[in-house]
Amino acid sequence: MKSPIPDYLEEVLETVRLDQSGELASYIPQLATADPDRLAAVFATLDGQVYGVGDVDHQFSIQ
Repeated sequence: MKSPIPDYLEEVLETVRLDQSGELASYIPQLATADPDRLAAVFATLDGQVYGVGDVDHQFSIQ
């Protein structure tokens, strides 16, 4: 049976991608230079399954 998680993540990512409000956090150097067009979502389950959509191969700064 195919998991519904990847489709759900794609749907959520496309919904939030439309929101272009806000600004880069200029007071945090790593975030000031971030590409605002990059977006990814990853979900990991307790049994070790990892699902990711969007720019998952891009390194992001976690602040």
